[in-house]
Amino acid sequence: MVRAKFRVQEVTLCNCWSGGKTVIGKRIWMTPVSGQEGENKAFGDATPNGDIKMTIVLEDASSQFEINKDYYVDFSLADTK
Repeated sequence: MVRAKFRVQEVTLCNCWSGGKTVIGKRIWMTPVSGQEGENKAFGDATPNGDIKMTIVLEDASSQFEINKDYYVDFSLADTK
């Protein structure tokens, strides 16, 4: 597993295609954290650049993302079978 730490830069409402129809979702844009010391410096040094963009149509999930808040992102290999 690889862990990264990202900050939400923008949350916008959008129309998207899901389940064969147009629905309203939220587009979440995140970038790696940075800092001069501590945990954010360590994460920023390891991931100095990048972004994550995703559209979420479930309100319970999308409402958990707040602008200027930091979130851990864990990557682990998915079983594709």
